[in-house]
Amino acid sequence: MVALLATTVISCSDAFRIINRIGNVIGLSYQQKIEVVKDKEYSSAEVVKQQIDDLGSFKETIEGACGLGSRVDFILERSDSFIENNRDLFEKRQENGMIRDCHGDLHSANIFITEKIVIFDCIEFSKDFRYVDTASEIAFMAMDLDAFGKEDYSKLFVDRYLELSGDAEAEKLLGLYKCYRANVRAKIAAIDYSQHPGEQPKERIKKYIELAEKYAAELR
Repeated sequence: MVALLATTVISCSDAFRIINRIGNVIGLSYQQKIEVVKDKEYSSAEVVKQQIDDLGSFKETIEGACGLGSRVDFILERSDSFIENNRDLFEKRQENGMIRDCHGDLHSANIFITEKIVIFDCIEFSKDFRYVDTASEIAFMAMDLDAFGKEDYSKLFVDRYLELSGDAEAEKLLGLYKCYRANVRAKIAAIDYSQHPGEQPKERIKKYIELAEKYAAELR
């Protein structure tokens, strides 16, 4: 799918097929039921905050690569404020069974578009990254589409997911989780830059920090 996003336009029919398949994968369509995670250590407000705040460990690398270290502070401050103001919502998501055994790494590079939609390479090494709120799962793909400049497909994806799932409450968390997913991509790029400095990881850092900043600014 990543090759299609980089070179051409994905048809609406392909977009709808992807979204329906992802609905199955995360257990919110009527076709398939995925395990609900009942252990409240997963996707609590505290855990999500820790995962987001980890970007701060890479502030120096990000500053050295492209001078955007101060934006890390803004991203974390806005994200942490949103989490603190919405703790009840995180608890409600846990109580309502919205923490699922998900894919954990749902983005275009892990999707093949053939006659069937094939989603592969789920996270197996860490339950912390796989046992997540379904809103976080959807946010990764939405962020990925935004990063490719396909905001129209990102909106289509989210709207179709909400229609399929009936999970209107997820919309309240999508901004935070999109910010988190861009945060993670920036962190991975920073790790790459620290090991192999160059323009390619530098540009990835810049792209994802700016995207995370955009999402952070929109958090209410």
